[in-house]
Amino acid sequence: MKSIPAPIFAIFLCLLCACGEPENKSDFAPSLPYTASPQIPSASLPSISEVTPAVASPAPVPDTTVLSDEEETDPEGRILYKAHGDTICFFSLFAMIPAEGIYLYGLNPTGMILYQDNIGTYFNWHGMTPRNILPQMIYYDLDGDGKNELAVTLYHGSGTGVSLMDLHILRKEADISAFTNTYTEFSLLAHEVSNWMTEPIIAIPAAEKNSFVVEICGSSHVINNDVTQDYTFTGIYYGNYVHFEFVETGIRTKVMIEAFYDEVTIPLGFGYIEADVIFDGEKLTLENHIFNLLD
Repeated sequence: MKSIPAPIFAIFLCLLCACGEPENKSDFAPSLPYTASPQIPSASLPSISEVTPAVASPAPVPDTTVLSDEEETDPEGRILYKAHGDTICFFSLFAMIPAEGIYLYGLNPTGMILYQDNIGTYFNWHGMTPRNILPQMIYYDLDGDGKNELAVTLYHGSGTGVSLMDLHILRKEADISAFTNTYTEFSLLAHEVSNWMTEPIIAIPAAEKNSFVVEICGSSHVINNDVTQDYTFTGIYYGNYVHFEFVETGIRTKVMIEAFYDEVTIPLGFGYIEADVIFDGEKLTLENHIFNLLD
């Protein structure tokens, strides 16, 4: 990841110019606490006001000179620059933790710049969809080593039967330069869910062609409902619905479990696995798996 020198505050940035207001602010509000391993004391978590983007708060102006040779401002005050040939891009403030000097900017068409202590670092991240669900961030000592890590959730996939989020955790390393930040990144990516969601799932066809018995998270369930009574069950799938959220006990993930049937082209969800995301300083793992049937 390449770093960008501290910005020159010469041009006013129109905040949130690209993303606008989120469709539903409850999409990025904290969820109710879960009964799980108490990794993060609730009193220490940032309040929602600290992690929700706010138009009125000041923020550093990204420096575009490193990314392009040509720069201009459009009639609405947005800073534009040319990158990757003739592609026109612009900055938008996606999320921030002002008390820690942390600001996350989105670039159009791709990538993000994380500003920490007035130093920008580029990441090849993707985090916007037509629903305009903004990123979330928390800054906390996740592994108990006395140093805070930055956790970021990015919503990047939506559509019929699809809802995908990625989790990135950044550990800032010792400063080697006054002009750059160096990070070690740990990620759980939605498209790699089969690599990190390793809880065994066993599905056994039952007597009726649409029904099956699923053994998951230490429990057994018979799946048979009126919607699928004329369908023929063929297998299990997961990967269309992957979410992460910050809760009072830490970070949780939720992954939808779905069933394939011969008569339909997309799998149908029947339940989901929830688990705690644990960071030990070297890797991300899942603990305390729970399976819940859909209502």
